[in-house]
Amino acid sequence: MVAGSRSAWVMTKKNPLWGLGIWLFSLLVNNTAMILLLEIPGLNLLFAFVPLMAVFTINLQSGLLTAGLVAGILYGLSRLNLPFQAAPFIPPTLAASLALLVLGWAAGRSLREATSSSLRYYNLANQNLEEARQQQAKLFVTLKDLDMAYYRLNQAHAALGHALKRAENAERLKAELVTFVSHEMRTPLNLIAGFSEMILTSPESYGDEKLPGAYRGDINKIFRNARHLLELCDDIIDLSRANMGKIPLVREKSDLRVLVLETANMVRDFIASKGLELRIEIPDKLPELLIDRLRIRQVLLNLLVNAARFTEKGGIDISIEQNESRLTIKVTDSGRGIPQDDLPAIFEGYYSTGKSGTTWHSGSGLGLPISKKLVELHGGSMGVSSAVDQGTTFWFTLPLSDGDTPTTPPLTELRSSPMLQKSQDVSCVLVHDDPRLAALLQRHLPGYHILPATNLNEGIQLADEFSAGAIISNLSAPMNLPKDDLVWIECPLPDRRSLADKLGVLDILYKPVSAHELFTSIDRLERPPKHILIVDDDYETVELFHRFLLKRLPLERSEQAYDGIQAMDSMRRIRPDLVLLDLSMPRMDGYQVLEQMQGDARLKDIPVIIISGHLQDEENLNLQGSLRLYRPSGYQMGEISQIVHTALNTLAIVRSSPAAEKVDNR
Repeated sequence: MVAGSRSAWVMTKKNPLWGLGIWLFSLLVNNTAMILLLEIPGLNLLFAFVPLMAVFTINLQSGLLTAGLVAGILYGLSRLNLPFQAAPFIPPTLAASLALLVLGWAAGRSLREATSSSLRYYNLANQNLEEARQQQAKLFVTLKDLDMAYYRLNQAHAALGHALKRAENAERLKAELVTFVSHEMRTPLNLIAGFSEMILTSPESYGDEKLPGAYRGDINKIFRNARHLLELCDDIIDLSRANMGKIPLVREKSDLRVLVLETANMVRDFIASKGLELRIEIPDKLPELLIDRLRIRQVLLNLLVNAARFTEKGGIDISIEQNESRLTIKVTDSGRGIPQDDLPAIFEGYYSTGKSGTTWHSGSGLGLPISKKLVELHGGSMGVSSAVDQGTTFWFTLPLSDGDTPTTPPLTELRSSPMLQKSQDVSCVLVHDDPRLAALLQRHLPGYHILPATNLNEGIQLADEFSAGAIISNLSAPMNLPKDDLVWIECPLPDRRSLADKLGVLDILYKPVSAHELFTSIDRLERPPKHILIVDDDYETVELFHRFLLKRLPLERSEQAYDGIQAMDSMRRIRPDLVLLDLSMPRMDGYQVLEQMQGDARLKDIPVIIISGHLQDEENLNLQGSLRLYRPSGYQMGEISQIVHTALNTLAIVRSSPAAEKVDNR
């Protein structure tokens, strides 16, 4: 019995069916051995259970086969000469075997199905468990990758934060550099423009000698070009202050033919001095374009100056072609040309071929890239075609005006403009005593024309006359607005007069200073000054202001000082009626001069006009006050929601900017 069970167990691991067969066979052998050895009648009934076990463990066929084997064994035992008779037990044993076989088959069928289902679900559960383990392993790997990604993301975020700080510092330094360079350019340009204007408008200040007509024309060109450069300096300063991602455009309907002719006259003498001919082919009638005249003139000047620089013989042609949607302006020269390999990069910043005489960028290497950007801001495009030793053609396109976009006509044309009489959204009135503020807002409100007014009554009159959409002021809204849909915008504005009162001076003028601005400030005095002290560390600036004063005032004495110490010595020696004071000077600056004057009872009441280019940036001033909108007709809820939404977005942008750390947001 032990040997048979052991053999069946070993075989079951290799082949379960053979293991069960050995086990059943061992049962038959064991029963036969027990009958032969024990010689106990009735033990042969044990054979009846073997077919039952076969049916349960294997199937019906194995049970029938086992029953046949049992019948054969019993028949064999009956033939043997045994101490007891086995024959009487054969029929009941076979009957019991068959009965148990049938009973086992019936019961085993359900048991086998249940067992089979259990095994199937067990195997399926094992399979799902294995898949779950695999998914868990993948999940662990994914979590590990996510941890690594999160770690790298934190590192990248930290690196980005450092890079952002470096970029902000670089942007700040760039803005400071641009402002400084622009100021350093404005000072000599102010002298050029000021002296040339004096020569043109007040030649009698130079004695009885008359200026030849040819000289007057040249000086007029000098003055016009100096004013153009001053305007460009103003644009650079505005751009650096506003920290904008694009150059603001002041669009107005313009005659491109007139603009091209004016620009060509600015460089005609320069081109002629090189022995070149300037030819212009422009149709007599061109449609008006909605453009920024200053910017398009800058583009034309860049192209014409570049063409003249790199052309030794022949000439330069300017032509304009028109199609249904745009105008194409071409500047063609007969110069040395540009190699084909260099053409794809000709509009890249700071690009140079590296060959002597072939750099197609003026000055800093940004002439052509800036020109292309200006054209693209107008909705046009720019390109070039060239061949070595055959000349170059630069062209750019400008879209025709569709008549639907708001324009900003010059102030001198506003009163006769029928468009302003029909539109309520093209113009806004600024009520403020500083005319420079209107020019500043004009730069940053494209599509609107800012009408300056020095007082409330003038502002209301302008708003009524030009059907303005809004009035902007730091004053409270009056009750007698000319129409119900006019919006009064009350907001804090930089006030030059308030800053002057804070410093204890008569007025503040920003370089460049024109004669008109200077005399407007002097006229605020109760009586014309007869003794004026001019304090500036630049000798030529002092000379320019001196000539300005001689032009109009009956001066008995005009003194000059070139630093604060000389100014104080001069004032203590002879008390002047007015002091024109620069702030940035060596040894003792203007602020120290004002401090010492306030400490001297004899000098504290002397009127002072500050003239400087290094005053605090007005766009970054922390202006205290409220922002209010008033309209007599009231507001709809949708309008209020949009106004609040815009305000919240604007404040969110301000709070996230680097300058917000320095601004009191109360």
